[in-house]
Amino acid sequence: MAIAKALETNRTLQTLILEDNQLGTEGAVAIAKALQTNRTLQTLLLNNNSIEREGAVAIAKALETNQGLKHLDLDNNNIGSEGVAAMAKALETNQSLQELDLNTNNIGSEGAMAIAKALETNQSLHELHLAGNNIESKGGVAIAKALETNRTLHTLFLSNNNIGSEGISAIVKAQEMKRTLRWLYLAEHHWE
Repeated sequence: MAIAKALETNRTLQTLILEDNQLGTEGAVAIAKALQTNRTLQTLLLNNNSIEREGAVAIAKALETNQGLKHLDLDNNNIGSEGVAAMAKALETNQSLQELDLNTNNIGSEGAMAIAKALETNQSLHELHLAGNNIESKGGVAIAKALETNRTLHTLFLSNNNIGSEGISAIVKAQEMKRTLRWLYLAEHHWE
């Protein structure tokens, strides 16, 4: 993939928007390889590219060493719980990423719990998008627990999930204790 090859040596490009290009897993793996050496790219939008689990795992691996990327959009890429687990592992060491969009990736509660564990130690993420991911109550409760210790997250999108009253109550309670969130999006929920 030519754009990925150019990214390996490019030292000026700060924003790359590749949304809706059907890059697939192969394209995501090529981009991930470039991210291992590129230190100037700050914003990467890869939404709607069918990168799936394998592509997400490759990008996550790159994030373990890349400390330049600040905004990553992986919305609607069907990365699933395994892909998001790799992303969560990367968040435990990556201290540059400030905004992560994982909307509509079918991560479920397992994926939410993996992200929650990473939020307990990550101190760079300010904005997290998890809308439309089939997250249920136990995922919401795990996120709430992470919010009790996380001091940097100020915007959280959880719209269009099935977190229910228990999960939402836990998140609200955690917010009352720490007061770090400024924006909490809970639209289109299925209340119990």
